Amino acid sequence: MQPPTDDELTSLLIDYADGQLDAEAAAQVAQWLAADPGLRAQLAQLQTVLGELQPPAPLVPGPELGQQFYAALAHAKAAQNPPARVVRLLARPWQWAAAAAVFVLAFGLGRWSTQPQQQTTEHKVARLEQEMAATKQAVMLAMLKQESASGRIQAVNYARELDQADQAVTEALLNTLNYDPNANVRLAAVEALARFGDNAPLRQAVALALARQTEPLVQIALIDVLIGWREQSALSPLQKLMVQPDAPEAVRAKAAEGVGAIYQL
Repeated sequence: MQPPTDDELTSLLIDYADGQLDAEAAAQVAQWLAADPGLRAQLAQLQTVLGELQPPAPLVPGPELGQQFYAALAHAKAAQNPPARVVRLLARPWQWAAAAAVFVLAFGLGRWSTQPQQQTTEHKVARLEQEMAATKQAVMLAMLKQESASGRIQAVNYARELDQADQAVTEALLNTLNYDPNANVRLAAVEALARFGDNAPLRQAVALALARQTEPLVQIALIDVLIGWREQSALSPLQKLMVQPDAPEAVRAKAAEGVGAIYQL
């Protein structure tokens, strides 16, 4: 095998970490790794990030949705949309983002090693945690661009595991809630956004998103979040929804519940 370019080496390391190389290519990469400590460090960082990207637990709507209502809607949805084929987690569109973030992280670690020794271990760990958080966000944002709905659900659920989320992440979740064509992806976005109730502009944007939703499960989940936040700006869209003639009775009842809960403040 000819010596690879940097881009080719990145791709080879991803496939090596994922067990996708044939025996000959895997042996060649193993030989390079044995001879290059820096390459081994980069592979270890890549494996750390990819190892955390495990398939999330399936979403289970809360009991307040009503078992019979949920079962009826799920049955109707299953008849219209057959279950999506499970895709391999390491899909190409975001593998590159993961690899790029890992190599940036590896560069940062090398930079720290040249700094004065008085730098404390605690400070190094804090910097490492910041770099890892940035890596996770970059991977999640890249995963949201996948064509597969199941891949986008994985990305949104992965966002729920982030300790913190910057504006790029919350805006991506809002965009998913408003415009993703798949109702299950939008439902996952509702669950992810629920964690950020301390962000007032975000709460208002989520309240406005209610008017765009037509899927009953998404509407009910969204109302539950707005009730939990006691979001005053949600009163107007809730009042409109509770008298909307084409909305299911369960959705209108939930909207009325939301109006009553928020008015009690």
